[in-house]
Amino acid sequence: MEDYKGSSFSKSALIFPVREIESIARPYRRNYTTDGAMGLLPHVTILYPFVSFSEWSASVLEALESSLGTVSPFRFTLAKLNRFPTHRVLFLNPVPNRVILDLTRKISKAFPDYPPYEGTIPIDELHPHVTIAIGSTDQELVTLEESFRREIADQLPLTITADEVWFVVMSDIRWQRHSTIKLGTEKGRTSRFT
Repeated sequence: MEDYKGSSFSKSALIFPVREIESIARPYRRNYTTDGAMGLLPHVTILYPFVSFSEWSASVLEALESSLGTVSPFRFTLAKLNRFPTHRVLFLNPVPNRVILDLTRKISKAFPDYPPYEGTIPIDELHPHVTIAIGSTDQELVTLEESFRREIADQLPLTITADEVWFVVMSDIRWQRHSTIKLGTEKGRTSRFT
């Protein structure tokens, strides 16, 4: 159980955790991503930002459970390491990604005040992915890609079962899981970690 008393929460998100690559990705994420350095495990973002911790309520939870409870658990494959060169981001993309995008659309419709990435990226242009590292230079990105590719090569392709969504919140110093909502269950059976 997490103790939230005395913490100040500034951001939140809905994510699919990808624990299957956590041990390999952890050193890269911890050293080369801000959210990884703040304790967030590898994941596919469904919606960021989401409601603030202070706005989290029974009605928000009920709307999420209603949206997520109708979505059956599904599988996706992580098979290829890619990069967004303009942002120096190294990532794995989930295939197929249609269910993830449909879920983002569905939750965005239920929560119109929280468009993905504050509306800076239209939903039709989103590219679901698992961020591994962000290079500070082009050369660093190439080096990180070569290193990570060697470490994960014998594990790809990797099939992931998405059966739960985490509501995560960022405190002053780290990301923490607040709630877990199961897919495909009536009312999206929820576990709270507060």
